[in-house]
Amino acid sequence: MNIIQKKGSMLCLFGLVGALLAGCGSSADTKPSAPNASMPPAQNTSPATLTLYVMGGLTEVYAKQYIVSHIQKQMPHITMNIVVEGKGTAPQELVTAGTIPDLMFFPNNRLYDMNELGLLANLDPLVKSHQIDLTRLDDGLVDSIRKYSDKGELLTMPWGTGNYALYYNKDIFDKFAVPYPKDGMTWDEVYQLATRLTRIDGGVQYKGFDFAPSNYLGYNQLSAPLVDAKTDKASFNTDAWKKLFETFGRFVMIPGNNTAGNNKELEDFTKTRTLAMRAGTTMLPQLLALEKEGNPINFDLVSFPAFPETPKTSLQYLASTFAISTQSKYKDQAMEIIKIMLSDEVQKEGAGILRLTALKSEEVRGATGKDYPSISGKNIKALYANKLAPTKEATKYDDIVRKALPAHFNNYAQGKKDLNTVLREAEEEVNKKIAEQKAK
Repeated sequence: MNIIQKKGSMLCLFGLVGALLAGCGSSADTKPSAPNASMPPAQNTSPATLTLYVMGGLTEVYAKQYIVSHIQKQMPHITMNIVVEGKGTAPQELVTAGTIPDLMFFPNNRLYDMNELGLLANLDPLVKSHQIDLTRLDDGLVDSIRKYSDKGELLTMPWGTGNYALYYNKDIFDKFAVPYPKDGMTWDEVYQLATRLTRIDGGVQYKGFDFAPSNYLGYNQLSAPLVDAKTDKASFNTDAWKKLFETFGRFVMIPGNNTAGNNKELEDFTKTRTLAMRAGTTMLPQLLALEKEGNPINFDLVSFPAFPETPKTSLQYLASTFAISTQSKYKDQAMEIIKIMLSDEVQKEGAGILRLTALKSEEVRGATGKDYPSISGKNIKALYANKLAPTKEATKYDDIVRKALPAHFNNYAQGKKDLNTVLREAEEEVNKKIAEQKAK
């Protein structure tokens, strides 16, 4: 059993799975988002049973330990029925069966699917009546979430934020006498390090840098839209998309580093230990598990590299959120539950087990990793060094792009096709699939 199972199966989204979690205010410390003489509604203490639907790889064990336990403690009149997404419990199957949950917990990339089924209530009226202070959330986070609604409504409430950083193997850097990475590096600076670290030594091929292109493109730092929300068409023949392909493609083109982007970067970093740097979602659970097994890696981390035009900016928002069903009879109780889950108290607990908080609170952020003394000397603050890139446009067709782009990127990075051809073919494929989906 690994360290995550022992802690209750920590959620590492996508990866997707490596985005981590947090949120918005408690009933004890919440301030009104605007001056309001009215009081928030008194908590209804009548016994009630609510259904919590969990998706995105979250287990029932995790839900009970880190969600339901807090509800039982602070709202003992509420009984929670947990339904986990799986065979027979897919969202469409629940709708067909008429077993609509009250409260839902899922990665925000599932938001459009859930909204298409008519499941997501607009949370804005509840935010107002329960006097939840949205300014406690990280800057720009709520605005990015609103982009997933055609009307700009707040359809979900974030419980966490993207856990992005650059991890590096100090032993490889020491072996080749290369200086360690630093916070605030640009991709150009990382590229220079990667070229120095990609070499053969003692018959072993070491690679300087590897990554997962799907998130780098699908949630890109330049906020380049995947699909035009007005035309429902993709357009990749832009300066931003060319820069993204060229910036990340050159890492694959480094002689000896040409396996980059093949989805083996985690294995190369943690098992064969031939990879010097990996940037993306968290690796801390895996690294802590190796330490517990007596096979630690001499690692550290720095902030996620950035583009000069978007300094101190990582990828776009990708993490788990809470939503309330349009059909729930217990919307106020569900919002009280969300307030509990997004309180400082609960967020500190989450930070302790490496759930990255979406709160601005330095006190909450300072609790990150406190349950693991062995990482007390690591640069954990790097996880909060950057802001998330804003989501400027979001459409229900974005997943078509996210699934299509990696193959076209690889065609370019591996020298199979030139950049203009790749971008044109990607555009043609995506627009064809959008048209097919619309025809359905």
